[in-house]
Amino acid sequence: MDVVIRTIEPPEVEACSRAASLAFSQPFDKERFEAGLDTVEPDRTLAAWEGATVVATAGASTFRLSVPGGHLGAAGVRGVGVVPTHRRRGLLTGLMRRQLDDVRGRGEPLACLWASESRIYRRFGYGLAVLGLGWEATRATADFVPGIPVHLPVRLADDGEIRTAMTEVHERLWRTRPGMVDRSPAWVDYRLRRRGDLSHALVDGPSGVEAYASYQVSPGWGVGGPEHELSVAEALAVTPEAEGTIWRFLLDTDLVRTVRAGFRPSDEPLAWMLADTQALRRRVTDALWVRLVDIELALSGRRYPADVQMVLEVSDAFCPWNEGRWLVEGGPDGARCTRTTKQPHLSLDTADLAATFLGGVGVGPLVRAGRITERAPGAAAHAHRALAWDPPPWAVTFF
Repeated sequence: MDVVIRTIEPPEVEACSRAASLAFSQPFDKERFEAGLDTVEPDRTLAAWEGATVVATAGASTFRLSVPGGHLGAAGVRGVGVVPTHRRRGLLTGLMRRQLDDVRGRGEPLACLWASESRIYRRFGYGLAVLGLGWEATRATADFVPGIPVHLPVRLADDGEIRTAMTEVHERLWRTRPGMVDRSPAWVDYRLRRRGDLSHALVDGPSGVEAYASYQVSPGWGVGGPEHELSVAEALAVTPEAEGTIWRFLLDTDLVRTVRAGFRPSDEPLAWMLADTQALRRRVTDALWVRLVDIELALSGRRYPADVQMVLEVSDAFCPWNEGRWLVEGGPDGARCTRTTKQPHLSLDTADLAATFLGGVGVGPLVRAGRITERAPGAAAHAHRALAWDPPPWAVTFF
């Protein structure tokens, strides 16, 4: 039977979700599905149909992604999977082809995703652009360096207060930190409905709520007494004092032995607040992957920390409209990217250009890894400085 790829109608959303669960070898979670129903965009959800059965899916959400010095339209790719009986038939490639053509047709220069398996998406032009951090700390060893400001008031919040904080604090961070997607009310509601077992704390400062944390305490008891574990689902702050205050509050929770957090930024400031830096046991993780769907719009749409002029020779087998030589000129106040016939400074694949795009993955390591080729002396160092950004990107919203 032939397989047909098409967008879905609203009544078909559950069938797609069930197929995606099957593709991920997970039971279908009706409660979680209903919690996230308002975030699904049927006209951006592709399904491969064999008769009346969904055998593969690939969805997308409409976001704006923060990039160095600004924001650009981006498709947040989600729910990608092929059911076990239909793998190795080219269905994933067909879905990616249709999806990226649609993204380009909408005028969005970027696509981004969280990869379940890192080896899948490079062949479609995605590069790992954001690294995350996970860590755990034992409460007894997590004392701060003297003088860290932690004196702002903290209070527990109800759903209404945390919903406002998750919108306003995130909005302030989103405007200054690359790698973050904007949050609609539907996405904020989904995050709260998906984890209804969380507690929430707010830090009040001179400008209103300046930090919040959503967390869960799991009870445990050992022969020596309480061994509760506190898991941080999300903690955001917009000032250094609010950051120190919210972490001091979490690390001081009574009866807790271990505190854990994930989806943290690679430059996590907590590591520098602790008197014993080894008390924070860290692991680096893959976070957001980025695809430059339109290189001209993408490289023109970000800023550069210093004046830049470089010619990039880009290969892009999956989206050939990006192939060729591109002249990037600009600096802190703006940039433009245009086609050129000039000799290249660097030659690279579109996936590796995407990896450097948000400023968190350096050109230098990719040159040393053999992924980027330097065509002119000093070009790699120049590009490394030009594409870097402070602060580094941070991916907070899992979609």
